[in-house]
Amino acid sequence: MAETFLKAGATVAIVARRPDVLQEAVQEIMAASDGAIKGYHGDVGKAADCQRVVDAAVADLGPLDILVNNAGTSVRGPFLE
Repeated sequence: MAETFLKAGATVAIVARRPDVLQEAVQEIMAASDGAIKGYHGDVGKAADCQRVVDAAVADLGPLDILVNNAGTSVRGPFLE
């Protein structure tokens, strides 16, 4: 998905819990396209990490236009909460 967005001209931020996996993914995606991508370490199962990552991405890259949530976790409740 990140490669597709990069090839379409988007600037992309990706998030992963494990820094080694994150760095590997950033390098692999960069090698497959000419776009701008930045990786952020965080656990999307933790609200504080989500806020920190969003704040950092917005500070680095500008406002977010699209969010693709692809996490291997689940929490029942209202989306906005």
